Amino acid sequence: MSDNDYLSTREAATALGISLGTVQKMVESGVLEAWKTEGGHRRIPTSAIRDHLAQRQGGKAPSAMLDVLVAEDNPIFQTLYQSALEKWDFPIKLRIVDNGFDGLLQVGSCQPDVLITDLMMPGMDGFDMIRRLRQHGDCRRQLNGATSNRRKWWSSSRHHGVQKADSAT
Repeated sequence: MSDNDYLSTREAATALGISLGTVQKMVESGVLEAWKTEGGHRRIPTSAIRDHLAQRQGGKAPSAMLDVLVAEDNPIFQTLYQSALEKWDFPIKLRIVDNGFDGLLQVGSCQPDVLITDLMMPGMDGFDMIRRLRQHGDCRRQLNGATSNRRKWWSSSRHHGVQKADSAT
């Protein structure tokens, strides 16, 4: 798409992953730049779609690479994550940090598309990192955690308000 291209409201809705009616309301309220044809049809510049997507992604320009941040203190698991993610048939930008504090700094500089965190790390653990990210108003990402010691994790997670999904585990 070049900056001279225009989309219909239906094409814009598909590009943005929202309903046709939502695009129409966004145009009418001035959220999306657009103009109407003589027949009353809205035309939206592709640049307006790109700008809106970038704004929705926290200022990041749309990218074909999946930005993955791993917070893991164990070098063996860091290597395993790197090895596993390199096997994906998808372009990935992988960032690895070894503690929750550095994880917060990385998220603050550029929010990842995916965050994988060890929940039991020295210093700021994954629970604290997730809690702080959830308290931050601009962080709307889904956060997931992983750890190698299930019994230790469950014991600690109960103190952080985590509940079992089923009794089979």
